[in-house]
Amino acid sequence: MQVHGKFGYPATRGPRIGHCNICDVHGVLTEDHVPPKGTIAVPQIDLIHIVELLSAERPIGRKRARHFQNGVKFRSLCGRCNNALLGATYDPALIEFSNSTALLLKSSLAIPDVANVTITPGLVARSVLGHLFAIGVERRERSPPLSAAATFFADASAPLPDEVEIYYWVYPYRRQIAIRDGALMTDFFKAPPLIFWCLKYFPLGFMITFGNANPRRVNLPNLRDHMINAGVHPATVPLPLRQIPRPDWPEAPDGSGAVLYGDGAVGALPRSSG
Repeated sequence: MQVHGKFGYPATRGPRIGHCNICDVHGVLTEDHVPPKGTIAVPQIDLIHIVELLSAERPIGRKRARHFQNGVKFRSLCGRCNNALLGATYDPALIEFSNSTALLLKSSLAIPDVANVTITPGLVARSVLGHLFAIGVERRERSPPLSAAATFFADASAPLPDEVEIYYWVYPYRRQIAIRDGALMTDFFKAPPLIFWCLKYFPLGFMITFGNANPRRVNLPNLRDHMINAGVHPATVPLPLRQIPRPDWPEAPDGSGAVLYGDGAVGALPRSSG
């Protein structure tokens, strides 16, 4: 498994021939955009590890940033997972959700407390999972929840696994966050850690938890609540527009907890912001 590239920069380009991060098939690897092309994205960004991103106000030496001209790309997925499934089947649903939300935020009309948006929840869920699976190079490790999530991604007729929850919220900020390895500890460490992945970009944020015995512990809308069987059906979901998490949640802890990271946690800063 490779998580850091040359000189400690975040690893994004795996070998041209290798194992797919999702299906583990060995073959030609392709580049996946995180978030997908078609969402409203900042074209030129600097990619750095989340720990360095959170210490931006307290710089320690030279930041190990990797510059991208056209968004973040990871060469880590096979053609079937990246093109046939993500690009052709799942991403259009996430792109439509993203662009509908952006239009709401940019509307000159009065913004309600909660809007309703029609999406295909099972396809949105698979798209978010797929792009987070793409983070890193040769990520072949598999726990039972990760295996269940990979099976759900690959089979559009499968229901969302019981051990996987996918939350969403409005994220009206330019900084992009992609976390594959995170453990959130809350309530002064009295509760078990939340093992999570996270993807945030304007205008949406998503948090995926694994093995959380109490899904209501995260006080956010949950895609599961709007999925029947595989979730490949239209559903009208609530979109709170005023009560949203703070900009650096969940990557930055509050005073009652802490966040632990592996190497598969990165942030992307717009190039113009320095």
